[in-house]
Amino acid sequence: MTRATTLRIGDAKWKVKELPRSKLEEIAGAMVEGMTDFDEQTIYLDADMHSHRKGVVLVHEAMHVMYDRSGYNHKDEEKNILAVEHGVYNLINKFPKKYRGL
Repeated sequence: MTRATTLRIGDAKWKVKELPRSKLEEIAGAMVEGMTDFDEQTIYLDADMHSHRKGVVLVHEAMHVMYDRSGYNHKDEEKNILAVEHGVYNLINKFPKKYRGL
């Protein structure tokens, strides 16, 4: 069963769908925990991951979208995202309420 939600990244709504790992890897053609389909504006996550890991992978994939939308193409994109994904995830979860939604 595919569960879907939406996430606003910049000015666009993206679908977020959770799939069994076998289906996700079939679509990706590789071993992955998540992937971004830019044509469908959909981020796919491994449904079997722990919720914390899903959050980190969702941040990771959303950062790929932000890279793409910014026009900033860097050969080290994956390395750069991996370096900050946990910090960004933790920042989101600990962000002071009085500064949210400004």
